Amino acid sequence: MDTEQIFYKLGQIFLVIGIIVVAVLFITDFKVISELPGCVFFERTGLYCPGCGGTRAVICLIHGDVIRSFMFHPFVVYFAFTYILFMIYEFCKKHFKLFKKAFPVEILIYIGIGILILQWIVKVILQFVL
Repeated sequence: MDTEQIFYKLGQIFLVIGIIVVAVLFITDFKVISELPGCVFFERTGLYCPGCGGTRAVICLIHGDVIRSFMFHPFVVYFAFTYILFMIYEFCKKHFKLFKKAFPVEILIYIGIGILILQWIVKVILQFVL
């Protein structure tokens, strides 16, 4: 099994889990979010962690507010967009034989890591400037 197939299987599992999580959020009217603990990294260091804003970004994305989601955490929007493209590409490749080339998973992972690190550095810098 190659990397693409592994990520496609993981993507299918992620899709099922994502649907369940979104359903629970809508059923509880997003009240379950307020019961989540705070960020341990931020509480101990006083600095934003690389994931700070991620929960708010996911909630905004679920509500369809892409711009606000991007402002909270650009990696969330990047991941969602890349995930959707990958799953559509792999589905069409597997079931309709539309594509021959492999999806550039490794390159997109490196780009995602770069976005994650860059947004974290910007947030930490802005934390001290503002």
